[in-house]
Amino acid sequence: MPEYFNLPLDSVTADLIDRGLVFTTVAEENANVAYGNVHRTDPPAGQLVLENSSITVFFNPDPQLRNVPQVRGIALADAIELLES
Repeated sequence: MPEYFNLPLDSVTADLIDRGLVFTTVAEENANVAYGNVHRTDPPAGQLVLENSSITVFFNPDPQLRNVPQVRGIALADAIELLES
């Protein structure tokens, strides 16, 4: 597994795609890296990764960005309440 510490998330995911590896990204606050940069992976850097292994990439999210909840299929009033919260 390559060392991706403090690299931009888009560069890391592009590299993983180029290597043909499967991955997921997880927003996890970390003050040791800039917003949008990776601070760890699972498996960690230096570990051998098998071809069909799944890799989790943890990055420091921009605090101004918020997750938008899924509102498809719920009542309009419930969706509005959920989005406003």
